[in-house]
Amino acid sequence: MASAHKSIPFAVPPQVSPKIQTVTQDKLALIITLRHEIEQLEQQLGEAQTDVKYALESGAEVEAGLFRASLKISSRKNVSWKSVCERELGDDYTKRVLAATKPDQYVHLVVTA
Repeated sequence: MASAHKSIPFAVPPQVSPKIQTVTQDKLALIITLRHEIEQLEQQLGEAQTDVKYALESGAEVEAGLFRASLKISSRKNVSWKSVCERELGDDYTKRVLAATKPDQYVHLVVTA
């Protein structure tokens, strides 16, 4: 039995090359300033969270109101797949798997003064 394939036409938008602009020193300075502010806020947040965590661990009660707080305990096991693979399937197999595995690629902006 012959199978019938239908083509569905669709418009492909034209590729627009991005306009090359200058990255200003003001924009870079803003990034540095915002990162510094975030670091300060993260430190303050960490201290506040630590205070509440220790209080709850010590048996403190949460004041009645809109907000609630509790401790959530979770655990996770992280198996060393490479050593298991070597033990169960051999070093050669492990090397082939590693050689055939494409690395994930991440792009991070680095701005320094």
